[in-house]
Amino acid sequence: MIIKERAGATRGTLVAAAALGLSAALLPPTAPVAAATGWSYANLSTFIGAPVAHGPQWGFTTRLAGESSEGGRVVYFTTTGHIQELTVGPGGWRSTDLTALTKSPPPGDPHIYGFRTEISGESPAGRVVYRGYDNHIHELSVTHNGWHHADLTALTGAPAAASAPFGYTTRLDGQGQVARVVYRTSANRIQELSISTAAGGWRSTDLTAATGAPQAAGIPYAFTAHLPGDTPSARVVYQTTAGHVQELTYGRLNRWFTADLSQITKAPPAAGAPFGYVTDFAGQGQAARIVYRTGTGHLQELVVGRTGYWSTANLTTLIGAPAAAPGAPVHGYATAFPGQGSVGRVVYRTVSGSIHELAVRPTGWTSTSLSGASGAPGGSAAPTAFVTDLAGHGPGARILYPNGIGQVIEIAGGR
Repeated sequence: MIIKERAGATRGTLVAAAALGLSAALLPPTAPVAAATGWSYANLSTFIGAPVAHGPQWGFTTRLAGESSEGGRVVYFTTTGHIQELTVGPGGWRSTDLTALTKSPPPGDPHIYGFRTEISGESPAGRVVYRGYDNHIHELSVTHNGWHHADLTALTGAPAAASAPFGYTTRLDGQGQVARVVYRTSANRIQELSISTAAGGWRSTDLTAATGAPQAAGIPYAFTAHLPGDTPSARVVYQTTAGHVQELTYGRLNRWFTADLSQITKAPPAAGAPFGYVTDFAGQGQAARIVYRTGTGHLQELVVGRTGYWSTANLTTLIGAPAAAPGAPVHGYATAFPGQGSVGRVVYRTVSGSIHELAVRPTGWTSTSLSGASGAPGGSAAPTAFVTDLAGHGPGARILYPNGIGQVIEIAGGR
């Protein structure tokens, strides 16, 4: 089923859409509060009338065919069991109920993830992936032609899911861009669904069988890296049932490999899902960084760069940062704002509920209370973050989380 999403719709059109249950509105890109420190916050739920969330938010960017600039997209699970999308561009914010719009099956998991693709021979697309009540992996994809729903489990014959899926893209040597979705099956194996021009459609691969890796717990996350002296690689990280941080990599030799990073680095066990991202400091090249929460609420980092050897550090004790809240995942990302160079950023919810950031530059780590810097309220779930570069506004970091009553809060800044 394809539904058109018109750019530049008038407010009257959006009000009419709301009457049909599409719940859309256009408002300016920002409505900041307390911007004196460089960080500001906005309550997006009250700002644009978006429904409250039941779980975390996820942000990503797209630039669809015919669009003059990129836009930001925020997706989340509502208390009514639907997937809501908030979009922001030069014209302002808009809120849309994607479940109602696409008439797709409702999610059975509060973790909703999205990513962008530009696969050769296909139109640029935004893709939202989730686990349904049927334990199938579902995708909602949008191009300039509108929204489309697909049941990826039915398309590929892949095994049932026991975790939310996570999507990302790779552009490895000789492959072109490949869209990849990873998840944990009911047998605690890591499964990958992928699509590319060469494949001609979605296909399914059991990464546990391909590597002999141990069983998984929780949600697997993935990212790409191009370390100095190496080829570009896909990297999937997850917590094993023994609490170790396990990595699956694909790049050199065009096959999957696995490594127990906890065993290699002697790092403490994970008490939550590890999350990976990349920094690219001047003169150092890329470094792959994996962050996670330990059983004591400390933030642990595993990092590998130009030396090719993994190392580990307890970031909490290193800089005297507050402990992370129990059960709250940790999120890492990187920015490269003008005049700053690459900065690695780790955001998390503290025991008191405040939103905190640890940032790394070539000179070392710093610790900042984003709640204190922006005046934003505390959170009821872990924050996530992404970067937009909106026309007329420039680049900026956006940290998203629900407050105590499920309203969507955005902390913006970082420049």
